[in-house]
Amino acid sequence: MILSILCSLKIGFSTLERVRFGGLEREFIIEAPAKLSSRPGLIFVFHGFGDSPESIREYSGFGREFQKHDFVVIYPRGYRNKEGKANFQVGYEFQDKSVDDVGFMRELISIAEKRFGINRANVFSTGMSNGGDMSFFLARQNPPIVRAIAPIAGTMMSCWKPSLKSSHPVSVFAVHGTKDDVTRWDGDLSNRDGWGAYWGVEQVIEWWVKSLKLSPSSNMTGPAKDGVVRQEWRSKSGDVEFKFFKVIGGGHSWPDSVTSAKSSLAYEIYQFFESHRAS
Repeated sequence: MILSILCSLKIGFSTLERVRFGGLEREFIIEAPAKLSSRPGLIFVFHGFGDSPESIREYSGFGREFQKHDFVVIYPRGYRNKEGKANFQVGYEFQDKSVDDVGFMRELISIAEKRFGINRANVFSTGMSNGGDMSFFLARQNPPIVRAIAPIAGTMMSCWKPSLKSSHPVSVFAVHGTKDDVTRWDGDLSNRDGWGAYWGVEQVIEWWVKSLKLSPSSNMTGPAKDGVVRQEWRSKSGDVEFKFFKVIGGGHSWPDSVTSAKSSLAYEIYQFFESHRAS
């Protein structure tokens, strides 16, 4: 049940709202363009550890793009820990395991379905850092509740029980910098940073490609002038893919773009999700 609407914008629909779930009061921004079909898609945009939905809405560019596409967009706020840092429960060593963020996302899907008639077959997820981890986490649920994801500087925790199956394919658009000093390129299986053991980027890719039986695509490229190596794996049918963008020398950040200097990363992610809509 929605408890209160905190603010509203007249351009399309955009509100910050509260809902009671799992005995906790949770917040989220929900927005939709002025022109929306009868069965739109839904995109979750997750912020990083200690960040906010307002922040990622601004720096990611999704707040400037949402009116151009047939998607409802939800920016959840992670539950604040004892230090007041909002975060999403993905299995970090120190996280409160009683917080059910997967259940919270299912609740938000129900809210969007009742209000906008969203198509549950077309739910997608993106996010930065902890938000990227959350996107991977939603994709490895059995069955997954997302059709495709776009994790930025995200990873997979080694404590997760692998459950991705070819019968439940999820396409991926992933971006990671080789000099990321937070979500390390080589992972942290010894847990030296205290987040908990997590896989390296290449290990994540290998597991995903093998799980879904994907093959290298001819679209793979070497280092471009912009410092981005573009790699791609596809299913035999071509409808499931893993697109990876390796930012040479890139740190723990949300890049402006990875495919074209003329388009934003938010636009590129929208286009990727659009290409994977269920008919």
